[in-house]
Amino acid sequence: MALTDDQIFTLLSLGKTTSVLSIIGSVWVICMVLRNSKKREMAYHRAMLALSTTDFIYSVAWFVNGWPAPESGGCTAVAFLKLLTATPQAMYNASICVYYLLVIGYSWSEEQVHRLQPLMIIFPVLWGLLTAILFSSMGMINPIGSDGSCWIYPYPTGCSGSECTPYHENVYTGMRFGLLDIPKWISFGVGLISMG
Repeated sequence: MALTDDQIFTLLSLGKTTSVLSIIGSVWVICMVLRNSKKREMAYHRAMLALSTTDFIYSVAWFVNGWPAPESGGCTAVAFLKLLTATPQAMYNASICVYYLLVIGYSWSEEQVHRLQPLMIIFPVLWGLLTAILFSSMGMINPIGSDGSCWIYPYPTGCSGSECTPYHENVYTGMRFGLLDIPKWISFGVGLISMG
């Protein structure tokens, strides 16, 4: 069932409103951490800085999502930024939950947590880069609707026939599931178990 113009406008407006609120919150956290040298040295605040930075980038990408000019490459750039930050956001949330478990549940010191911090901060960035570069280089990012948004999709809107799809639709689904959905669910599970 196709959405009406009013429904598309409402969905885009809601997305833009919530993304602006998210941008404001992320900028506030980033400023609070960067202003204070003591906070910059603490593992928790570094993790919050990483989470807020990825959230800021994702929210900006969501805000400009659907703007006209999919032919200019802007649509692909927005999808690239979403891929770069979507899964790392979930991973950073999980790492903050693990931080709470280690510090509160197991009484770890700040020095002990610092030893794990490269894994907790660098791995999500590398995962986001891997997925964004992989999907982009394989040409798997396409416009998916009349609103001008792009995502991992077998063929652009309005295209039909075998020349539109470089890979079978199952490849798109499998890669999206394996590289985006499973890591997000693992991160959710790690966070849930840590908090439990």
